[in-house]
Amino acid sequence: MSDKRPAQPDTTTYLFPTSSFSPSTLSKIRHAESITTYRFSDRDLLHEALLPASPTLPASGTNLKGGPLSEGNRGLALIGDAVLFLVLRSRCYGDGKSVSQAHDWTVRRVCNKALAELAREKGLEACLLRTYEESDWVYGRWGKGVKTLATLVEAVVGAAYLDGGIEAAERVVEGLDMLEESPSWVYY
Repeated sequence: MSDKRPAQPDTTTYLFPTSSFSPSTLSKIRHAESITTYRFSDRDLLHEALLPASPTLPASGTNLKGGPLSEGNRGLALIGDAVLFLVLRSRCYGDGKSVSQAHDWTVRRVCNKALAELAREKGLEACLLRTYEESDWVYGRWGKGVKTLATLVEAVVGAAYLDGGIEAAERVVEGLDMLEESPSWVYY
């Protein structure tokens, strides 16, 4: 005789328990896909990437991957940050840039100020999802903050990487025109 107990119901609070999104959320997801030129297989990843961290998110909930819900897109942004460096520096290597040139070229593109400007210029800023209530912490008094927008770009790249590998991340980076030699959103 085995001492098996009946399975306990899952009482975890998930932010996105299914792939059924509200019409406005689905519209923002589609718009982000259009901007990045990449169609996600797992739209839950993109949904999470579009959700900024906020103290207004439930502290006890988790995202689909088991991370704290209140951290929003920050986990994906950590991945996206590393992937951005890999994609951009690989391009530099392929173009024959010196180590110094590669460093300068990459750093100008991945600093928070440049990534925030990129999000604004490409329209990715409009894809950010509102949390349960807007707060000055996320949106700031004069619009979305530099850190929030930079994290958004990194999270979208990270989500693409998890969804389709390095090729998907490269497509997003190219779709955002991050490989241009002198983009208008980079500060020189």
